[in-house]
Amino acid sequence: MYNLITLSNEEMKKHVMDSQHPEKPQRLDKFIQGFNIFSEKNNFKCKFVKSEKIKEEDLLIVHDLHLVNVVKSISLQGGGVITWDNVLNKHTFSSACYAAGASKQAAELVSNNETEKALAIVRPPGHHTNFSTVAGFCFFNNIAIIAETLVSKGFSKIAIVDIDQHFGNGTADIFYSRNDVLYYSIHAHPAYAYPGRGYPFESGIYDGMGYTVNCPDLPKTNT
Repeated sequence: MYNLITLSNEEMKKHVMDSQHPEKPQRLDKFIQGFNIFSEKNNFKCKFVKSEKIKEEDLLIVHDLHLVNVVKSISLQGGGVITWDNVLNKHTFSSACYAAGASKQAAELVSNNETEKALAIVRPPGHHTNFSTVAGFCFFNNIAIIAETLVSKGFSKIAIVDIDQHFGNGTADIFYSRNDVLYYSIHAHPAYAYPGRGYPFESGIYDGMGYTVNCPDLPKTNT
């Protein structure tokens, strides 16, 4: 009996912005290595599954067609730059589709009662990309795809807990006016850290009022 199904794919490592860039392919290796050590020490039985690439039309559950086409076309042309921190090579679109695919598969495994827990180990990351704009090393919003997939399966109460150093402005934007997805973020204070958002008063609008919860930490705060 497996405690967890984990999804990933080596194809995600083909996206490279720069050899010295902090968001690099080795992050995937380090996470998997650390997870394996944890599993062995805790007798945690995990099944690894090679994830599949998401279908392009499935990206449209959280992104507009223009964003998808821009990332795809620049990749197919061999790479380029969208923003100063979103550099693409010829593999970027494919790698991002594998990351989004692993995320969607993880949601479907849980919603179909094939496992109680699923973990998607992915890159490039996604929480700075909103409906129509890439940002912060992110291209497609993987966690938003998980949440929206679960909503489409009939789940009505979903919580996203984001503990990245930076506020996930893209994820917050996507669900900012909705009450079926709670976005809870602990991050470095926006007065000192990218993206300069994530204050406590940013709590949602309309039906989503109160469903965005931000807990910014000042520098040198122990959490």
